[in-house]
Amino acid sequence: MKLYYTPGACSLAVHIILNELHLDYDLEKVDIKTHQTETGQDFFKINPKGAVPTLELSKDVFLTEIVAILPFLAELDPNKQMIPNMGLERARVLEWLG
Repeated sequence: MKLYYTPGACSLAVHIILNELHLDYDLEKVDIKTHQTETGQDFFKINPKGAVPTLELSKDVFLTEIVAILPFLAELDPNKQMIPNMGLERARVLEWLG
């Protein structure tokens, strides 16, 4: 996995969960003003919306938007109980993320 992030942006929440779950991942900083990654890639080719966080799950498979990424990651380890499975409690977590 690779997290495309910008310091001070909401991508920090994804970074925290990746660490909490002890997942292997790489980081690549994005300059939102120029839409260039630190390796010189055009970020619009990675995420046409031009926004972070963007999580690369595998080659050419990307997940965007924090309200999609955080629940996806939280469900990778159900024993951590980071997000309820269903019901009002789950809805409240998603409400909070939105």
